[in-house]
Amino acid sequence: MKRANHLIESIADIENLRIAFWKAQRGKSHYDKVEDYRKNLDTNLLELRSQIQCGEVEVGDYYYFKIYDPKERLICASAFRERVLHHALMNVCHPYFDDYQIYDSYASRPNKGLHAALERAKKYTKTNEWFLKLDIKGFFASIHQEVLKKQLQGRFKEYKLLAIFNQIIDSYEAKPKR
Repeated sequence: MKRANHLIESIADIENLRIAFWKAQRGKSHYDKVEDYRKNLDTNLLELRSQIQCGEVEVGDYYYFKIYDPKERLICASAFRERVLHHALMNVCHPYFDDYQIYDSYASRPNKGLHAALERAKKYTKTNEWFLKLDIKGFFASIHQEVLKKQLQGRFKEYKLLAIFNQIIDSYEAKPKR
């Protein structure tokens, strides 16, 4: 498959950034950091636009918290301004990732989601007596960063976009190089 190219301008488009902001703040509008970002929205979006256009973004400002769902998990979350960047990237790049996912992957995909996954599971329970539910402990923390970068190079051609992906990947390590 041909590698995607010339996406930076679409990602940095001010309308895309506005949509990214609204997606990022959905359900979080009562937080102070979101309100602060909104107060200077135009300035913040123009700054993000400039960073995207030059391929140098500010990333790595993480905070950690625990949830119990049903077991204890340590969550590493990006700062709000980074979430706006993530949404801006995915608004444009998602179709290029979606083409490579298996059919029965339901999370964060248009026309999929929880209800579609439940319907598919119901279909299988009618024809199969047994099933396996599993969770691979620390799966995302075990992904080798260089392998991920090579996979991205196979999907995208644009140097600045790859530089942004690399900055995001390099900003976090659960284990060395992972």
